[in-house]
Formats: sequence, C-alpha cells, structure tokens
Amino acid sequence: AAGPPHAGAIATAEREPSRNPGAAALTDGVPVLPAPVLPAPSAARDDVPAPYSDRCLSRGDDSEVKVCHYGNQDGDYRVLLLGDTYAAQWQPALEEIARVNDWALDVVVKVGCVLGNVKPRKTDGTPFGACEEWREQLPGQVQKLSPDLVVVAQYPSGRVMGAEAGAERADLLTQGLVDAAEEIGGLADHMVFVRSTPFMGSDCRNPEELESCSRPRDRAMRDLDPVVLAAKRVEGSYLVDLTDAICEEAGCSAVVGNVAVYRGAEHLTATYSRSLAAVFAKVLGGVGGFEELKLPDIESSPPSDNLAQKAVAAKRDNANLFERGCHVNQASSDPDFCVFGNEESNIRIVLAGDSHAGHWLPPLQEIA
Repeated sequence: AAGPPHAGAIATAEREPSRNPGAAALTDGVPVLPAPVLPAPSAARDDVPAPYSDRCLSRGDDSEVKVCHYGNQDGDYRVLLLGDTYAAQWQPALEEIARVNDWALDVVVKVGCVLGNVKPRKTDGTPFGACEEWREQLPGQVQKLSPDLVVVAQYPSGRVMGAEAGAERADLLTQGLVDAAEEIGGLADHMVFVRSTPFMGSDCRNPEELESCSRPRDRAMRDLDPVVLAAKRVEGSYLVDLTDAICEEAGCSAVVGNVAVYRGAEHLTATYSRSLAAVFAKVLGGVGGFEELKLPDIESSPPSDNLAQKAVAAKRDNANLFERGCHVNQASSDPDFCVFGNEESNIRIVLAGDSHAGHWLPPLQEIA
C-alpha cells in the first residue's frame, strides 16, 4: 500500500507556550506551561469518546449495525470510522477534522468484534455469533452511508477461534482485514488503516505516579500488528501511523503535553485523541482527493459537549488526599496525617476537619 509520511514534527516555527497542548508538544514542539494534567489522572479512565455515552456502539449479543453521526451530516465529504474500540478511540480526533472541514463523520463499531471471515470468539472462548451476524449486515450499511473515505482500526490481539496468540493469530486477523477491505473498499473512494496504539500493559496504572511514568518504546510496540500487515496487502490503501505523535524515540509516556494519554492499558483518552487532530489531518492530506485540507487548532477548539463524560470526570475530581488515603473513614478512631509542600519549611499549615475541610486542600497546596 502507498502511504503518507509517519507522524513527525509538522512545524518548525517557534510556537506559543500552552497549558495543555497534548500531542502538539511532540509534533509541533509546543512549549508546555505548568498546569494540572487533563483529564485528572483519577478520571482518565472515564475520558471516553462520545459514542460510548451516545450509546451507539454495538455491544455483547447485539448484532445491529448502529451508526453514530457527527460533523455536518449535510456535508459534501463523508468519512466512515469502522472497527472495534480501537477504532472508536479515534472519533474525537476525526470529529475535530470534520468540524473544521465541514465533513460528515459516521462511526460504526462492534465491541470486541474482528473484521473479515475469521471465526470470532468471546472472552469465555465460545463462538461470537453476534459478531458474525453484525459483519454480514455491514456491507449493506456501508453502501447506504456511501462514504468517500473509510478509516479502519482494530485491536491487534483480537479473539479468534483456532489461534490463541503469536504469528498464527496475526495471520488470521490480517487475512480477515484484507477480506473486509476488499468487500468494503469498493464502496468508498479511499481506505485508510490506522496503526494500533502503543501498549502500556500494567505500567502507569497508579494515578499518583502518572506524570513521571513511561514505558520503553520497544516494549510498547507490537511486532505483529495485523492492521500494518493488512495495509501492505490491500492495493490502494494507506497506513496512518501516529506513533511519533504518542511516543518519543526512547519511550511512551503516560502524560504528554499535560494531557493523560491513556485510559487503560492501550486506549487513548478522548482528550489526547482530540489533541492528535492536527497531525492526523496532515497525514490524511497525503491520501489524495483533498484540494484544501484545513488543520484543526486545538487551542481554538470548542470544549467537548459530552455532558455525561464531564459529570463522571467531575465526580472523580477530588483533592489528592483522598487518593493517598489521608481521609479517615467514620469507623476509624485514629487520625492519619499526610504532608504536602516543603516539609523543611519554618511555616506549617494544618488542615483539619471532615470532607468539607478536605476540599480546601488544592488552594492551600498552591499557597504552600
């Protein structure tokens, strides 16, 4: 397959510092101002793409091909994002691109379902019949949507019958993606595969250590990524590789540009995905068919209107004394002390009371 350059530095001119530039700190060299991490480390796992709260993902035994609609649905250019949750994580970035270019964006996702003619299985090892039924209906739905561009992403270790791991499973998943691309590719002008995100595993799970945590890049990258292998075999397709906009050469950090990168072992937070919009758009510009492709500016992007996501994040946005276990529960009679700031200072402040005292810790930490 042909393909545009990998994601690298997209500008060399001096840039204004930013509080939460996210990926732009890597791709544009934007200086990062001191600021709290977004989303808060304790809320990162709930920073999910809009299709989750919009309830338009097909889950479990549901075989209906559901479609999430974003952008300008009357626009002249239509993009279809297709796959599993590895595809859904790119929705925030593509929605930003759709917004500035007046595109229509459709998202079609079946959770845990691998594409193609391979036999999918559930987590318990039994056949995943709903996935097969969903796949049978997929071409007809794609034809109705009539996309100009199809963007495909998929979990590189998808569950299939007859292969547990390694090269055998990668071969099956690759062939499945090739078969799906050949069946769907003719229904769109262009097809793009997105390389799987680096895998953090069990590293960087502690919210208190998030800002200083990273994983060596060679451990985070997968040697056998079926998406990459399929892109090489599908004629006329393109591979989008945004690894350089997620990881530095030495390692993959849990926080980049004051933005939490992951909401688990491997899925991007919606906030970091959104910060990738500009570099994603630049790479897409090499696909062809775009006379003038506008690049989103994350600094001027409107805030997310995903209220459900904001509500969950707000619930977890607590003073860090709760994370550190300094807030003694009602059953305990022993006080517990946590120390913040400079322990060697001649001035000491004691904050005492109940949870209503605890919520004054953040401003006192700033003063200290």
